[in-house]
Formats: sequence, structure tokens, C-alpha cells
Amino acid sequence: MLGSLVQLPSAILSNLAGVLFTVVAVVGFVLCILPGIAVTLVMPIYVNKVFLTDSPIPEAFSSSFQAVYGSPQGRIFAGIELLAWLLVLVVTIFTCGLASLVAVPVATFYIQNAAYHRGVLS
Repeated sequence: MLGSLVQLPSAILSNLAGVLFTVVAVVGFVLCILPGIAVTLVMPIYVNKVFLTDSPIPEAFSSSFQAVYGSPQGRIFAGIELLAWLLVLVVTIFTCGLASLVAVPVATFYIQNAAYHRGVLS
């Protein structure tokens, strides 16, 4: 809605998208851990839609939820995402945080690739 009313520079829209996501994730974690996890599992799809499409921020947010939780492929993607971050956590703990310098970016690229191959992103 905001993006369709006024043409804002992409840096401002990106910051607004980040603020919206952060507020919703924090509220989810405050209410209970599970809603916060549900919101954070949507993050890779949301970021992709914000930066690569012209859709307004609220539409990108809601369509990200629909893509992840509205289809069987999205649920498989959420499971893959959980396993990837669990592996990153284990590797980071066993190396006292040093491996996170490599594991986090590699996991992020893997998750984006899995989203495309699972059909969550088109």
C-alpha cells in the first residue's frame, strides 16, 4: 500500500521492509517462541520478494507467508531451512564461533537455492 501510493527510493523501501519484518518477528518471539520461528522461516522468501519484485511491502510479506505455509513444497522448504540452520548452529558451537564466518553465508546461499529448486520462488 505504501509503495503504491508514493514512489520512495529503494533504500528507504528496503529499510521499511526490514523494520516491518523485525517488528513482526520480535512480537512473535515475545508472544511465544513458535510464532517468532514461523516468521523468521519466511525471511528468505520475503527478502527475495522485496528486492527482486515491484510488489509493495505488505503484499510481499503476505505472499511470502502464502508461499512458505500455503503449499506442500513450502513446508518442505521450511524443514530444509530448519535443518540448515541447525547444522550451522552445531558447526558454530563446535568451532567456538569461528566457522560461522563461512557457515552462515553458505547456508544463506543454500537456502535461496533450495527455495528456487522447491518452487517456492519462481
